[in-house]
Amino acid sequence: MKRRIFGSLVLLSTVAALLAGAFSSVLYYRLYARQAKLELRTIASLVTRDQHLVGGDYSDLIREALSAVEYDLRVTVVDSSGKVLADSHADPSTLEEHGSRPEIREALESGTGEELRHSDTLSQDTYYYTLRLPDGRVARFSRPINSIYAIFFSTLPALCFVLAAVFLLAWAVARMLTGRILAPVEGEAQHLKDSLLDGVEYRATPGIYEELSPFVLTIRQISQELDQHIDELKRERDAIGVITENMHEGLILLDREMKVLSINSGARQFLGEETAVDKGRHILEYTRDLELIDHIRTAMETGDPLSFDQQRDGRYDRYFISPVQTEDGALSGALVLIVDITREKQADIARREFTSNVSHELKTPLTTIKGFGEMLDEGLITKPADVKKYGGLINQESVRLLGMINDLLRLSRIEEGAGVSLSKVNLRDCAQRAQQQLARQIEERGVTVTVEGDAVLRADGGYLDELVFNLLENAVKYNKAGGRVEIQLGTEGRSAVLTVKDTGVGIPEGDQARVFERFYRVDPSRSKDRGGSGLGLAIVKHIVELFGGAIDLQSQVGEGTEITVRIPIREE
Repeated sequence: MKRRIFGSLVLLSTVAALLAGAFSSVLYYRLYARQAKLELRTIASLVTRDQHLVGGDYSDLIREALSAVEYDLRVTVVDSSGKVLADSHADPSTLEEHGSRPEIREALESGTGEELRHSDTLSQDTYYYTLRLPDGRVARFSRPINSIYAIFFSTLPALCFVLAAVFLLAWAVARMLTGRILAPVEGEAQHLKDSLLDGVEYRATPGIYEELSPFVLTIRQISQELDQHIDELKRERDAIGVITENMHEGLILLDREMKVLSINSGARQFLGEETAVDKGRHILEYTRDLELIDHIRTAMETGDPLSFDQQRDGRYDRYFISPVQTEDGALSGALVLIVDITREKQADIARREFTSNVSHELKTPLTTIKGFGEMLDEGLITKPADVKKYGGLINQESVRLLGMINDLLRLSRIEEGAGVSLSKVNLRDCAQRAQQQLARQIEERGVTVTVEGDAVLRADGGYLDELVFNLLENAVKYNKAGGRVEIQLGTEGRSAVLTVKDTGVGIPEGDQARVFERFYRVDPSRSKDRGGSGLGLAIVKHIVELFGGAIDLQSQVGEGTEITVRIPIREE
């Protein structure tokens, strides 16, 4: 504001000085031209009044006229036909006729005439004054008159000096006036600023620009409203920041140049960038994942949202990319949401594997039963010994199929936690009952089974019997002939501990993490020969999880396997 006022005053003063100079030049030129014309008419009248022209001799007239002035005066005498009879500057015979000149025609008609003509070559004006002499001829008197441009340029140095003086004076006066005008306004502005910062009510300074009070009060009111809106936006921003920072999902907001406007800690973890990077940087500074970058570009170019899955370091992530558009449809950026779908993927993989395994496990005995049944039905087997043999195989596969179905039903009941009845259970009793049930297999394999220790807890006795049975059955089934199985019982803190250790074939390290999956077998061919549904250890795992316990496996190929189960001891 100060600069505008100062500049306006200086400009106004400069323009006024220029206009005054131009007006003075025009006025001076007019006065100068009028004086020159008057002087020439006076000289012409004087020298022609007392002249007695005899025999066409005009030398006295010309001489008297030239002697009366000190400037360049030219006298020409022309007869009524326009022929030049005498001239003070040239031989009359060399001059053309002047009958067509306006001032000559005017003098012949009215007695006097005048004309002002400009010469571009000489850059000056020439004034002509004519008088009709008593003998009918015309005397023309002419003198040069400086043009207005010549006058202007002759006075230009003085004019420039005056303009410079005026400009300096205007600058000083404008500076002084600007300071005086704005001093009260600046004082009130500082007063208003101090009032807003201190939170006190603003009151205009008495006697100084009272007209500013409504204006300043309006500013104060707007400032208070802006402060309220800013505080609300800060609260909303902080709330959104807390929410996004505590999200398990990753959230990234990009502008249309793919620069990061906002990114939460979850997104940095997904991208593998734990250290914070300043906002406003390109997404490439957070990740070098070209697949993600290409999908973001595609979504922003097409304007359509898209999603894709990505596997990295044993984890599955799903990316949702949504372009953000303004009301008029212009692209303003993109929103990227990252979700960990590892559990869903693993569950889907397990479901597919389970479906495949169930189909395979059910198909094998059914195929055997169907094949032998068709042979018996078509009379291909007639010998009593063969009928007995193949009938026994059909019965064996039926028992296997029924056992598998029962195991699946039990596993389903365990997952649902159905039929749980809590009572005091001694794991030593469970181990002894399992040993009795597997006595024939133990004797056939020549395996020695020992039970040591004791552990009592509150749980479902039927589920614990099944847990111990399955562990002991696996230890006997996959043991070496003449091997050993040690069952150790005890407590650790508030947990009952069951350990089953065998001297069997062992489990390779790469298979140890999957032996508790349904239908998983380390060696399918060997497992088929030894029977079983492939659900035993899966049932064990689900029973342990049902009672809030944990299971641990340690094994070395060729040396044996040790499985430890810990189940919390419940209070009555």
